[in-house]
Amino acid sequence: MEMIKHFQKILPTSLLTICKKPITGLSNVVHFDFYWNQCKQAYLDKKISLKQFGVQNFNQWPMLLDRRPLVLLSLYGRNNQDIKKHLYNAINLVPGYHGGLTQETVLPCESGETDRTRLTATPPARRFFDSTYVSAQMESLIKSPNVIFSEKTYDHLIQGRFVLNFGPKHYYRTLAEDGWKLPIGIDFGWDNIEDQPIDENVAINMLGEPRFNKYIECLIKLTSDRDTLHELFMANTDVFAHNQQQLHQRPYNIINLEQLDHKYSCNKMWRML
Repeated sequence: MEMIKHFQKILPTSLLTICKKPITGLSNVVHFDFYWNQCKQAYLDKKISLKQFGVQNFNQWPMLLDRRPLVLLSLYGRNNQDIKKHLYNAINLVPGYHGGLTQETVLPCESGETDRTRLTATPPARRFFDSTYVSAQMESLIKSPNVIFSEKTYDHLIQGRFVLNFGPKHYYRTLAEDGWKLPIGIDFGWDNIEDQPIDENVAINMLGEPRFNKYIECLIKLTSDRDTLHELFMANTDVFAHNQQQLHQRPYNIINLEQLDHKYSCNKMWRML
């Protein structure tokens, strides 16, 4: 960040970022949500790109209102497993699917593939969504003054379900500001709790994070009684329907090239160089 600030003092420099919020101290910041574009391209236009396997695996399914036999769909993947294990250890007894910490626990995608080196960010098969109510994952960014939404967020919101991911502070407030609806009946108060300072020389201990602990309390409470959870699910069908429709109504995120034009003349640029 300091290097970007330095260059912005001596020549026109833009920062292209997937972060959703302004970045203090930087000008000419261009926000580009390629994760949303990737989601929309795969599910709606049936074209795959980075970290995706087979267009047949990307389908938006009707929201079923029947009672579901299990509660939780929790996915982990290959990266940052030391941190993700804190989530797994806290919720692995909740009835549901806990997939991806090892090759043996990988959930197959719709076409049956289970090799996680090929699946990467490909979603699991429909049956894992239809038989559970709640998705819970660690977002790609969990401690930061900024927020990003990856496929861990988008792939699950568009299926019409509870999405209780752990991301940076104000992750859920930013979702709401971005046009998504949050379910009623859930206390998202932990979304406002400050992070503990980061020591780059010490591994992150999520159990020492008050915000993470409150998040786990909320997740355990939500998933503790399947009958109550089903009633809450039915009370939020309009919320889930709204989020499903975002796939069709929310446009691609397009970069406006004028944002990259600092209106420096050739003469000014020449003098600077």
